[in-house]
Amino acid sequence: LPSPCDGTLWSGYSVVTAPNPAENLEIFLGRSVGTGTSSIQNWRLLAITLSAELTENTDWYRVIDDDFAARVNLTGTYASFASLTQSLAAGKWLILPRAQIDCDNISSSAEVAYSASGGGITSETDVLLGRMEGGDANEIFQKALLPRVYDLDGTSFTFTVRLRGDGATGDYQHASSEVIAISLDAFAEYHYTYNAADHELAATSTWEETLGLTAFTPSPAANFALLGAATVDCNFGTGEMQNLRLQIGGTTNPSTADESIKYSGSDITDEQPLFVLGYSNLASSSQDIDFDVWSESSGDDIWRDRTLLAWSLELAGAGGTSFPAYNRRNKFNHILTR
Repeated sequence: LPSPCDGTLWSGYSVVTAPNPAENLEIFLGRSVGTGTSSIQNWRLLAITLSAELTENTDWYRVIDDDFAARVNLTGTYASFASLTQSLAAGKWLILPRAQIDCDNISSSAEVAYSASGGGITSETDVLLGRMEGGDANEIFQKALLPRVYDLDGTSFTFTVRLRGDGATGDYQHASSEVIAISLDAFAEYHYTYNAADHELAATSTWEETLGLTAFTPSPAANFALLGAATVDCNFGTGEMQNLRLQIGGTTNPSTADESIKYSGSDITDEQPLFVLGYSNLASSSQDIDFDVWSESSGDDIWRDRTLLAWSLELAGAGGTSFPAYNRRNKFNHILTR
């Protein structure tokens, strides 16, 4: 769920248990102090039914580290929080990490990273996903971290959320963190590209494609979830906007949304994980999907760890049948825009 609000990006992943009888899933926005008008721009929600036809601890896994009631002080050394260790089945796995961090000092920053090892991959240690300085000492960051896709070999695999602060002990505190793993092989089809290298935008930048999935043909036609994500190095500082969008064949998706998701940095040292979600029924013909970025700043803005994923919301082995959006065999429930 990514949504920017005048420089603040709120985002997250989670697993919830649906009540019986069913109830609406509601998101609330409120002010805690002050006067004036608050608004939320371009919020998006993707809900996937995991347990109806996928099996927990086989097709998907989830671990959560909840310290909200007794928050843990961060120090200048990385500490481990939510950590998944599991012999995941051989194949492609989507890893969705998140962190919730309490800010107590706006003069320092918190850093969020991950470490991953095992499963036949090359080990990754304390890979930086974000560096955030609070805008208020009462602020609690809710951050979905950059998704990763791994091709695992069936041996034990570990993925860990790692946090630290660059100021005094306790300037920032761990409130909660989570790691969700979903087997992409449980779905009929997926397409993925990733580039860790820097993509630097010029000062007079217009829209630039930072990643693309080109000339793939869905088989069969199906509803697809789309996810573009990257970390932006906020050299632009405050008050200057960064833009993200997804396009299918040159048309912005979802078409009912504003032209893009916008984000304004709070500090020149920030490195923010940014996201854009989409959803479309893709015909069984050649498709081109672009993940585009645009800087409205004075230049030198750097995008890294760029990810673009499109995956069919039909189950593997569904027999080529196209299911309506609310059919239980279709894993997509609803996407909402502003």
